[in-house]
Amino acid sequence: MNALTPGVVHRPRAVLRLAGGKGINVARAAGQLRAAVAAVGVVGGGAGRWIVDSLRAEGIAFTAVPGTAETRTCVSIVDVADRSSTDVYPAASSLGAGEWAALEEAITKLVARRGPRWVSVSGAFPTGAPDDAVERLTGLAHGFGAKVAVDTHGAMLERALRSNVDLIKVNQLEAAGLAGEADSTAGLCHALAARAGRGAQVVVTAGVDGAYTLSPGEPMCHVAPSVRGVYPVGSGDSFLAGLMVALSAGRDTGEALRLATVAAAANSRVPGAGRLDASALADWQ
Repeated sequence: MNALTPGVVHRPRAVLRLAGGKGINVARAAGQLRAAVAAVGVVGGGAGRWIVDSLRAEGIAFTAVPGTAETRTCVSIVDVADRSSTDVYPAASSLGAGEWAALEEAITKLVARRGPRWVSVSGAFPTGAPDDAVERLTGLAHGFGAKVAVDTHGAMLERALRSNVDLIKVNQLEAAGLAGEADSTAGLCHALAARAGRGAQVVVTAGVDGAYTLSPGEPMCHVAPSVRGVYPVGSGDSFLAGLMVALSAGRDTGEALRLATVAAAANSRVPGAGRLDASALADWQ
């Protein structure tokens, strides 16, 4: 909308309804970067059915695990006047009895069938997921030869740091919550890398200040975006998609970080998480 003012009625100038969730956002963005992608998740109720239909219409391969709870609906309001986004995210629905086991089985079958180079574990884990969910999914993917990238928060992020994941991507706020005080984003990246299990690659994103990464045996790498858009929601997911696509193609750390930043910037140019502005992808090469 043109401007967001608390306490008054608003008439938005445009409304976009889009199937979401961080994993779906990553898949959508990676697909636009010409990667072969598939997503899996627990969905329920009318919203869940709509997600399945919507993703089918988009051409995104999605394995739906039936859930008993209604899938949540999140709202993002973009104020184009001051380039801000106000986001309302309800708590994720709890998993019902047997739903985690069904999800794990669906992921196992999907990874076995498609043989991906990378598996993204993205988003908050719902109540009902086992405490060792990150370790279980990581072991599952590694068992089929895939690498694992994790983008989550809270206790599961702490566990990811201590597990055998290959890549951990966090934003500046999440990094500070785990690493404590640091004098810079680069300092946060160093602090997290020192705690990462078996020397995983650590990436810390900082919005318009760009992204920092440390990989085992390599120097710190930093890339800042060349453009800033109005729509930040989904930029982190698009960044991760770009990073995994570039690494899958054999790009080195610095080049992969640059291309990931291009993908994030392309997301910020158009509304809708994981939707990339084609004109902003000229540098994707």
